[in-house]
This record gives sequence, C-alpha cells and structure tokens, in this order.
Amino acid sequence: MTTNAPSLLYFFEHMFLRDALFGSREFLAELKNNPNNFNRGLIANFNRIKENPNNDLLEKDISLEEGDFSLDIISLEIGDKLIVIRCPKPRKAPEAGFIGIILSDTPRYFISEYETNEIMKQLSPDKEWAHKYILCEWANKTHKNYGEVSNTKEAFVERIAKVIYASSPNSTN
Repeated sequence: MTTNAPSLLYFFEHMFLRDALFGSREFLAELKNNPNNFNRGLIANFNRIKENPNNDLLEKDISLEEGDFSLDIISLEIGDKLIVIRCPKPRKAPEAGFIGIILSDTPRYFISEYETNEIMKQLSPDKEWAHKYILCEWANKTHKNYGEVSNTKEAFVERIAKVIYASSPNSTN
C-alpha cells in the first residue's frame, strides 16, 4: 500500500461522488428524480468500495453509524434543490462534515472540509488549536475555498446559499 493513498472517506467524499455527479448524466437524473432513494445507494456504494480488496485506500476500518450519509432535500429561493448529506465523523483533514449538491442544469458540489491545524500545533505546541471546517466547492476539477463554516447543517446551508446568491446573475449584491 502506498503512503500517499487517500483515506476511504476522502476518496468517497472528494472523488467518487464528485466524479459521479459531474461525469454521469444517469447519476444526476436519478438524483433529481429519486432523491429519497439516494441514501441507500450512497451506503451501498460506500460499502462496495470499502470491501473491494483491489483498491489502495487507507483507513478502511470505518464503520458507519446511524445517520451517516443521511440526507435532507432543501428548496432554495432561486428554485433549485440542495441535497445535504451528513458524512461520517471525519478522522483527519480534509474529510468532510457535510456534502451539498445543487440540483440544477449546472450542478454544484460543496463540501465542509475538516481542518486540524496540525502545522500550527507543531509551530506553537503550548497553544491550543481548535479544529475547524472550511466551505469548499469542486467545480471543473478545481477546488475553491470560501472560508470557515460551523459544522452544523444550518450553517452549511446558509453559507452555500450566500455563495449561490452572490454568483447568481440575478443577484443584486
């Protein structure tokens, strides 16, 4: 096993789901048409990847808990739907607390990334450095950061809405 292989959670959250969303019209259509059935598919795919002996992922010993990969469907003011997925508790940076998928003609993929401040802890070990979450977006395989966000569903949704409305052509901001 290589040392720079991603963790199972990172792979699933940052690569597998992102690439499925942007690379498969069928995936997006299924998500739009049957969002309530999406949870079962998330868990089945996660377990399939976890149990595959041929992948080179780290930290595959994770067990899902009640509520992991649960989702909520939220209607945004601009008329689009936002799927919010609660992820398993992150073990290390930059695994996710939440994933947000905007269901529109041009879907968008947001993540609240866990950040541990390990570098700062090494530079100043006598100071207490709290972990935090950063709102990020994957767009065209480009990673954008929008700053710190509280690790609650409400704060995550609120920050995504601000990003969406700020970039909307009809925005008055």
